Amino acid sequence: MPTITVYESPPTKPDTVINPSHYARLNPQPVQVSVNWGLNYLRATALKYLARAGNKEGVDEIEDLRKAISFIEREIKRLKGEPVA
Repeated sequence: MPTITVYESPPTKPDTVINPSHYARLNPQPVQVSVNWGLNYLRATALKYLARAGNKEGVDEIEDLRKAISFIEREIKRLKGEPVA
């Protein structure tokens, strides 16, 4: 009878690109909500910063909230037909 060698897979580490820890706690994750709701880039990015505020290590919660505000303000400008920078 032939010998079968079984190799163990190396332990997997969390996928920090697809599922970073500051979003892993959320169900559904912001990207899923953005796609399901059909949000444009500006609204989706605001949602992302709101969702992670206070949960991303090394990033100030207020900074994330300000970033969310800046994307909401850009969306308002876009809706008004003003230049978005």
